[in-house]
Amino acid sequence: MEGKTRKRKSFGRITDVAKKLIVQSHEIGVDCQCKRFKCFSKIRKTERRKILGYFNQLETLDEQNSYLAGLITVMSVNRRRPRCAESKVSRFNDASYAYRVRSNVEDENENIVNTQVCYEAFLSQHGITPRRIQSIQTSVKEFGSAKKYGRDRHKNKPHKLTNETVNKVCQHISSFRDISSHYSLEKSFRTYLSEKLNVTKMYDLFKIKFPQVKISYNRYREIFNDKFNIGFGYPRSDTCSKCDETAVVLETLESTEAKAQEYEKPKLLTEIEKLETEKKVYLSGANAFNDRKRAFKR
Repeated sequence: MEGKTRKRKSFGRITDVAKKLIVQSHEIGVDCQCKRFKCFSKIRKTERRKILGYFNQLETLDEQNSYLAGLITVMSVNRRRPRCAESKVSRFNDASYAYRVRSNVEDENENIVNTQVCYEAFLSQHGITPRRIQSIQTSVKEFGSAKKYGRDRHKNKPHKLTNETVNKVCQHISSFRDISSHYSLEKSFRTYLSEKLNVTKMYDLFKIKFPQVKISYNRYREIFNDKFNIGFGYPRSDTCSKCDETAVVLETLESTEAKAQEYEKPKLLTEIEKLETEKKVYLSGANAFNDRKRAFKR
């Protein structure tokens, strides 16, 4: 029997934002219709919104679970109906629990009031599932507080890259000679490698140079994309002979102006300004041409 393909774990800012939205997007559930406590009747709608708003402001699962655990009281079972043997009683029914919600009274002192509610109202008020409450109940019963969220916090990560491996990959990528894009009005931090190269070829060269280092192509590519801003082939805004000639003349004029006498400087500054203006106009025309060319290809 073939094993299941493991889903690749996602990382990055978008993933972090998505996780945060899940944690902080709880909504109030339906009315519990409780006849014993009359939960939704005792708490006004505005107060229910404030309670949920405060709960959603807690940024992590640990903070939320700790808050919920403080609203749950564990008690011994006073009376148990003999429906089945003691050994078959569910582990979630070996204790009783009382639930309350916490709200502020609108008075001068803004006193905090704890209002007892039923189980269903507690779930609805915080927009959570029974499974989450069961986990918190177990932790409160055994340890007296909510258990810390443990996912991805263990140190058993056999496939995690060491800092030494990451540094070797970065040094290898940096060893390739690059060129910058400067024939443009906009300043770009992107650099370019030869069009004969690509990430696959770079990875193959890395494995030849460091055969003892264990790293997959996907991890190599992740480092390439995350830590570098590199393209392949000559940039669209590459240099030309006119720009090179203008740059040489400008450099010469600026060097001469720095050593010139005071009466000679105005003339030299005028020539420098004229050349810079001509260069700016030339670059504007080149960009306009490239824009029309790109639009025509569409």
